[in-house]
Amino acid sequence: MLLLVCALPAFAAPVGHDDDAPAVVAVELHLPEGMAPDGLSGLVTLRKGQALTPGAVRKSVEQLFATGRFADVVALTQDVPGGVRLVFQLLPLPLLSHVAVRGNQVLTSGELLEASGLLQGGPLDPEELDTAADA
Repeated sequence: MLLLVCALPAFAAPVGHDDDAPAVVAVELHLPEGMAPDGLSGLVTLRKGQALTPGAVRKSVEQLFATGRFADVVALTQDVPGGVRLVFQLLPLPLLSHVAVRGNQVLTSGELLEASGLLQGGPLDPEELDTAADA
């Protein structure tokens, strides 16, 4: 497998000259378990039969990442008869499942959660955790 994010220059060709670019034989989205694929395939600019170009891969990665649903989007290719299989591995964004504070006897749990600025069930951002701990 080839990590396109790091190897895009290997496919670089002058604009309008895709003669050397391999054909996309299949496009797959590998989603985190339990995540619905709703609307994601429309964000992938490459389709079966098109030439694999760095710009199209980059645009697809950027559009998938911009949804805010993933911690990372990795594009991989696998050589197959007739061209390449393009796989987008969509790595899950960690979510804050629960907030617990021990030793508090002044504020309610809801007041503490509000003061922390954290969103239970929302994206888990290490910087936000540090800020919340200082609050």
